[in-house]
Amino acid sequence: MELQNNEKNIVELAQKYITLFLKDKVSEEEMIQIQNMFQTLPVEFVDMQSVTSELGHTEKSGGFYNRTDMKITVSNSSSHISKYTSEYELLSKLDPIIHEYTHAIRALKNNNYDRLLEEGFVVIFTEACINYSKNLASGKTDENSFKYESRVSNKYSNYVSQIKGLLYLTRDKGLDVNMITDYITCNKDIFIAKYQAIFGEKLKEYLEVASSRDNSNSEEVLVNLITDYIKQHGISLSEYYQNSSIYSTGSNSLAKSIISLGIDCLNPEDREYYKSLEYACKISETDKNLRDDETVKRIQGVINNKYTLANKSATEIENTICDLCSDYIQHEGSDDKEWKVFISQLKADFPNIQDFVEKYRKLRIARQDSKILDGLDLSNLTYDDILNNMNNLLNQENVR
Repeated sequence: MELQNNEKNIVELAQKYITLFLKDKVSEEEMIQIQNMFQTLPVEFVDMQSVTSELGHTEKSGGFYNRTDMKITVSNSSSHISKYTSEYELLSKLDPIIHEYTHAIRALKNNNYDRLLEEGFVVIFTEACINYSKNLASGKTDENSFKYESRVSNKYSNYVSQIKGLLYLTRDKGLDVNMITDYITCNKDIFIAKYQAIFGEKLKEYLEVASSRDNSNSEEVLVNLITDYIKQHGISLSEYYQNSSIYSTGSNSLAKSIISLGIDCLNPEDREYYKSLEYACKISETDKNLRDDETVKRIQGVINNKYTLANKSATEIENTICDLCSDYIQHEGSDDKEWKVFISQLKADFPNIQDFVEKYRKLRIARQDSKILDGLDLSNLTYDDILNNMNNLLNQENVR
């Protein structure tokens, strides 16, 4: 009974924080729609298990909004509250519930899910709800009096950095909180039209790249956008960092933009920040390289284990060859970052992979693939041996 009360209380608290933040920022009709969603969208607390992808990446989610089944699932650790729970622990437990509710609010007007933009804005919106509500409850007008920052995975940290860099463009106009709210509560086309009118075609270009399946160069496009803005309007870092905010403002994307322009782009009183930005960029690049190296090693391990020919029977080798060709065909044109690494490593390990797959496909069509191991020493077999055998079989087929 106590656990059920905890679950009910923390869900209601999450709803309250969202309502407090939005009530003066959306119409009465929109607020009623959100309140109705709160009443009809169930929140389930479950034991969230770690999930390992086909390429060996293990991840444990804090929550999930299911658009099909219309429910929110969060880790049951979010409901474990007692008199010993600290304020920060409580907010950390609220975070995933507010986060998933925010996805549900955006889905009221948007069927599409743009991973980079949505996850970045949702993280910042969650921070804003928590900080705004805590400051309001304390009766303090200084928004810096309480600053909660969401913990995000490495995967999402770059998304959040980009959105915070984008928000820099709106902050000096007092539009950053509006932009956060508009992305969550507006139709995407209305959002793009509204802010493109303010910032021009380059903002539209960034939003299109960030929304695409292959958004690997989105930060590069954003850095170009920010550097152009700084050239035209300048930048005041002391004002940027010292002004009150209900979300954390640090952004590696903004730091990269400033470093690319050099120290002369800063006012004399702001140049003391330059070394810190330079250091932050170096740390960010080092972390990225380490993560990239880890990804390559992990995916190389998957390739080595899955496609080895050693100590396998003829049937097992045939299945391995079929898996190799099938996986290559399926993912060769993928926009996913990890599958791009997979294809790159396959090509490095098997320089003739394209030729290998094409010849295997031809033999499958001719129903001659069962012969590709004929006459080969299975105890000392290489893919080059198999490719040579396939060439011979295709030559014989052509003669016939």
